[in-house]
Amino acid sequence: MERVPIDVNAIVAGIDSDDSEAFLGASELLRAYALGVDATGVIEPYATLHQANPLTTEQVDALSQALVAYIDSGRLHNAVAAIHALGQLRDPQRLPWLHERLTLAVNDFVAHGDLLGQTIIAMENCGATVVRGGAFSSREYEKNLADAQTYLSLHDDDSNP
Repeated sequence: MERVPIDVNAIVAGIDSDDSEAFLGASELLRAYALGVDATGVIEPYATLHQANPLTTEQVDALSQALVAYIDSGRLHNAVAAIHALGQLRDPQRLPWLHERLTLAVNDFVAHGDLLGQTIIAMENCGATVVRGGAFSSREYEKNLADAQTYLSLHDDDSNP
């Protein structure tokens, strides 16, 4: 098998520049590193790259650090992909950091859920019919989201209720 070097620096640069393909590459390579390629479903070309030239510990650290820095920066475009990629390592030492991220995500979710609920109330107060099917609670996040999505799908001109 031909040795084709994995350009981890290019993947790190891609993560830094918000390139979705870089997050996919990091995820696949980290999964290959943690579990091996056989029977893990690592996609090409990453499976072949890893088999020909497995990642070193230093390369894994560089990818991990780039993913953590991306998430810690607060950027959202590829945040889900970044967390997914880090999870591929299955590294229990990552748990304290992931715990912090979970706390932040729950707090953000509640704040956004409350904002959604209050926006629905404000729209209802202004004459729009957003709430469907009876009673309303600003803390029923799933129902509020469904009501808001239904309202938006029925009203493609957002300035006209």
